[in-house]
Amino acid sequence: MTDLTTTYPRTMPLKPVVLTCLALSVVLVSVIAQLPFVVIAIAILITLVVQVADRSLGTVFLIVASLHATLSYLSIILGGVIGAHADSNVAAFALEAYQVYFFGIAAMIIGYGVSRSRTVSWRPLVLEPGRIDSLTLGLSVAGILLIAYVFNQIGFVQMVLTGTFDRYFGEAQVGPSYTLYQSLLRKALAVLGITIPILLLRWQVSRSKYLLATACVGLIAIVATAHRGYVAVTVLSFVVTNAFYGRNRKAIVIIVLLLAIAFFSAQAVYVNIDTNSDNLLVNTAFVLRSASTEVNDLAWVLAEWNRHWYFGRTWLAGVWPVPATMSKFKDTYVLPSVTKDVAGIPRDAGGGGLRISMFGEAYLNFGYLGVVALGLVFGVVVRKTNSLIAWAKPQGPLVLFPFIFFYMVALCQTYLSGSATLADAILSCLVMSFVYFSSTQRAGAVAAR
Repeated sequence: MTDLTTTYPRTMPLKPVVLTCLALSVVLVSVIAQLPFVVIAIAILITLVVQVADRSLGTVFLIVASLHATLSYLSIILGGVIGAHADSNVAAFALEAYQVYFFGIAAMIIGYGVSRSRTVSWRPLVLEPGRIDSLTLGLSVAGILLIAYVFNQIGFVQMVLTGTFDRYFGEAQVGPSYTLYQSLLRKALAVLGITIPILLLRWQVSRSKYLLATACVGLIAIVATAHRGYVAVTVLSFVVTNAFYGRNRKAIVIIVLLLAIAFFSAQAVYVNIDTNSDNLLVNTAFVLRSASTEVNDLAWVLAEWNRHWYFGRTWLAGVWPVPATMSKFKDTYVLPSVTKDVAGIPRDAGGGGLRISMFGEAYLNFGYLGVVALGLVFGVVVRKTNSLIAWAKPQGPLVLFPFIFFYMVALCQTYLSGSATLADAILSCLVMSFVYFSSTQRAGAVAAR
């Protein structure tokens, strides 16, 4: 298996002279050949990735981000081919939306390349497995019970049997307590996203039936909510942590396939198939496309936006500690509310707003200046985290997991949803800090052994 550990040359992998020559050559050839912008963008992104590529998880992140944005854009262009409904106004702004992604990702790759990776020399972390087990079991049970409570209160089973619900359970189905239930649901998911991978990692060592059973029930509960970000973070953080050690490859493949099937099955049930075709292939293509609508959603927002810049208000609202029900500022400027208001979607409609990613949010706040600046900073952060992974890997999966989880949050939550998931990410980090701080063996206890 390919080694995912970090190995860096002493000099920066990004070589500006070579990069500039290659990029200019690509642009020149593309312009002369009158190629479309998407072809030029793909060529430049490939050039940038090749320049900064190293054997690390950071490179994987950059490649996945580039592929995601490009495929999301192409899904709009090819919408007519598969027979799926495509709004003409959205399609007209799709190229501008993809340009926002392109400049953000290109800046992120450059920021990753120009930053240096330093060796981390922290002292090793020693954990108490028994305490880890008890804490994660208790927190997981609490999260599962909270999801069960929400499902019971909104009549989830009845909704499934009668088909009288929208994806994410809108206020029309739930009633005036929709906001409260959504908040409780997200908090439960933030807790389970941390504890379930830890339970599975501990089960691999202890083979405890209690750990496995709790983890399985928790996974079923997460999949039932159809919140794709939490499903991805939970599963991938466990899978990638194991990938560093080459463990249980067959079991990992089976788990990923089963959860992928379960998730897309739930997606097919929840999503409204907005096509004029009864063809199963067309509807399947639409469901798969609905799982990657970031460029489409940003195009929708740009089509309706009055070009009024927000100057960082959505970022500030994302970390504002006062609930939206008590703060007019947060209620007005939190990203889900902003995207709904701009697109003309009622506030009480189901869902958490449109998914325009962190680069789309940066564009609404400061234009391309914000997109490029955020990309550069994010690239540096991703590169620095590689050093932490290199420090944590020799200490075992439990110590490595928090840093892998950071990557997954960056990939599946912050990158895709911007500040809309900041509160949930902060809660997950607080839960993880509590579990690890409470389970860390003190220096005196370690020396006594």
